Amino acid sequence: MHDLTPADLRLSVEANLAEGLDWLEKEYALRRHAPGLAEALRAFLGTPGRRLRPLLFLLAYHAYARRPDPGIGKAAAALELFHSFALIHDDLLDHSAVRRGAPAMHVLLGRQAPRSRSKPGRSREGLAMLAGDVLFAAAVEAFATATRDAARAREALQMLMRAAVSTGTGAFLEVSTRERPLKQISRRTVLRICELKTALYTFVCPLTTGAWLAGAAPAECQRLDACGRLLGRAYQLRDDLADLRACLTPGGRAEAPTFDETRTTLPVWYAFKAASRREQAWMQRLYDRSSPTSADLANLRRLLERTQALARTDRLIQRLLRQADHTAGQLALPAAARERLTHCIHEFFVPAGAPEAARPC
Repeated sequence: MHDLTPADLRLSVEANLAEGLDWLEKEYALRRHAPGLAEALRAFLGTPGRRLRPLLFLLAYHAYARRPDPGIGKAAAALELFHSFALIHDDLLDHSAVRRGAPAMHVLLGRQAPRSRSKPGRSREGLAMLAGDVLFAAAVEAFATATRDAARAREALQMLMRAAVSTGTGAFLEVSTRERPLKQISRRTVLRICELKTALYTFVCPLTTGAWLAGAAPAECQRLDACGRLLGRAYQLRDDLADLRACLTPGGRAEAPTFDETRTTLPVWYAFKAASRREQAWMQRLYDRSSPTSADLANLRRLLERTQALARTDRLIQRLLRQADHTAGQLALPAAARERLTHCIHEFFVPAGAPEAARPC
């Protein structure tokens, strides 16, 4: 791995993202054709984020690259454009007004949309969907044209598109599962949602495409795939824990999810399975309501604690992280480079015992 620190990579990602926005505006004359869109995209992409995907991509790329391609930063920026597209659609699905402590895209665009008495909110939501579509298409083009190795670029693009399909499938599965009674939700389904919705495009895709574009062998990409799936499950489970605790805490963080979103989390599944029939019936009535009372939330919190649902989830997270470390230990990299890669992954994204952060962003 080249002598780049995590701070160096983060600065590189921010610079690449700014260049990517400049390219998008210039290439498609956004300022001339749709100045409101250009302004909204800059505002949305300019809010501070963890930049997980481009950082993981660059970490993997520089772990294997002998001679870095000068265009690789464009591919890293493309992953953040794709992620922003996903966030826009996620906020529309969940009716979230805030993202990363700033207005969500449909809120930003709502300030520009004409007001309609007959269809309140429809115009701004439609504009936000279109903004997301623009980012998706821009991400695909930027990713496909970022490197000189056309053959590897085509294969890497296929990896990204497979991750995109899986992400959409996982989100569909999650939303549709919320319509089911609690007794019909399985542990396997909850973990499958974690893998499809989060693990593949947050960890597997950046790690494998970064390594592949750097010239890594297929066997190495397979090891990174396995490692990424483990990390991605742990990451989503940790965020589910944070979301659940925020919902149960009076005056929780501004970006806490709606209560119904916690229906498909593993701690709720653990608690339901360990509860008595009377408690299960109560939990079902609770999740059938639109807004639980503070007394309801206090009772649920006590049930989660009594059944050790939160502790069991945390133990699973730690087990997944140990398995990921073991898998990463089999990478065909020099020991120093391998240790640096795994250390950076933990430092950036899934440090054990870290305080709960904001929603996945």
